[in-house]
Amino acid sequence: MIHGHEDLFIGTLAILCGSLLVTAAVTNWPWYYSLRSARFLESKLSRTGARIAHCLIGLALIALGVAVAAGFRCPVWC
Repeated sequence: MIHGHEDLFIGTLAILCGSLLVTAAVTNWPWYYSLRSARFLESKLSRTGARIAHCLIGLALIALGVAVAAGFRCPVWC
Protein backbone atom coordinates (compact mmCIF):
# COMPACT_ATOMS: atom_id res chain seq x y z
CA MET A 1 0.00 0.00 0.00
CA ILE A 2 1.64 3.20 -1.16
CA HIS A 3 0.93 6.18 1.09
CA GLY A 4 2.40 8.80 -1.17
CA HIS A 5 4.74 9.52 -3.99
CA GLU A 6 7.57 10.25 -1.56
CA ASP A 7 7.55 6.62 -0.39
CA LEU A 8 7.89 5.41 -3.94
CA PHE A 9 10.63 7.96 -4.69
CA ILE A 10 12.70 7.15 -1.60
CA GLY A 11 12.21 3.41 -2.09
CA THR A 12 13.31 3.61 -5.72
CA LEU A 13 16.32 5.71 -4.78
CA ALA A 14 17.37 3.18 -2.13
CA ILE A 15 16.97 0.32 -4.62
CA LEU A 16 19.10 2.14 -7.21
CA CYS A 17 21.85 2.92 -4.69
CA GLY A 18 21.82 -0.66 -3.42
CA SER A 19 22.00 -1.97 -6.98
CA LEU A 20 25.02 0.23 -7.63
CA LEU A 21 26.79 -1.11 -4.54
CA VAL A 22 26.04 -4.74 -5.40
CA THR A 23 27.12 -4.26 -9.02
CA ALA A 24 30.35 -2.55 -7.96
CA ALA A 25 31.09 -5.37 -5.52
CA VAL A 26 30.33 -8.17 -7.96
CA THR A 27 32.16 -6.70 -10.96
CA ASN A 28 35.07 -5.28 -8.89
CA TRP A 29 35.00 -1.92 -10.68
CA PRO A 30 38.44 -0.28 -10.39
CA TRP A 31 37.02 3.26 -10.59
CA TYR A 32 34.65 2.57 -7.71
CA TYR A 33 37.36 1.21 -5.45
CA SER A 34 39.52 4.25 -6.16
CA LEU A 35 36.96 6.48 -4.37
CA ARG A 36 38.05 7.72 -0.94
CA SER A 37 35.29 5.99 1.05
CA ALA A 38 35.88 2.67 -0.70
CA ARG A 39 39.66 2.98 -0.20
CA PHE A 40 39.10 3.55 3.53
CA LEU A 41 37.02 0.41 3.85
CA GLU A 42 39.50 -1.51 1.71
CA SER A 43 42.38 -0.44 3.97
CA LYS A 44 40.51 -1.82 6.99
CA LEU A 45 39.11 -5.03 5.50
CA SER A 46 41.18 -5.81 2.35
CA ARG A 47 39.64 -5.74 -1.13
CA THR A 48 37.69 -8.96 -0.63
CA GLY A 49 36.32 -7.82 2.71
CA ALA A 50 35.35 -4.45 1.25
CA ARG A 51 33.57 -6.18 -1.63
CA ILE A 52 31.63 -8.39 0.80
CA ALA A 53 30.73 -5.40 2.98
CA HIS A 54 29.57 -3.39 -0.03
CA CYS A 55 27.50 -6.31 -1.27
CA LEU A 56 25.82 -6.75 2.14
CA ILE A 57 25.14 -3.02 2.47
CA GLY A 58 23.73 -2.98 -1.06
CA LEU A 59 21.42 -5.91 -0.36
CA ALA A 60 20.22 -4.21 2.84
CA LEU A 61 19.51 -1.01 0.88
CA ILE A 62 17.56 -2.95 -1.73
CA ALA A 63 15.48 -4.66 0.99
CA LEU A 64 14.89 -1.32 2.70
CA GLY A 65 13.88 0.27 -0.60
CA VAL A 66 11.40 -2.47 -1.35
CA ALA A 67 9.89 -2.15 2.13
CA VAL A 68 9.59 1.64 1.89
CA ALA A 69 8.17 1.52 -1.64
CA ALA A 70 5.64 -1.08 -0.50
CA GLY A 71 4.45 1.31 2.22
CA PHE A 72 5.95 -0.32 5.31
CA ARG A 73 5.76 1.96 8.33
CA CYS A 74 7.43 1.52 11.69
CA PRO A 75 4.93 1.08 14.53
CA VAL A 76 4.31 4.00 16.87
CA TRP A 77 6.63 2.62 19.55
CA CYS A 78 9.71 2.82 17.28
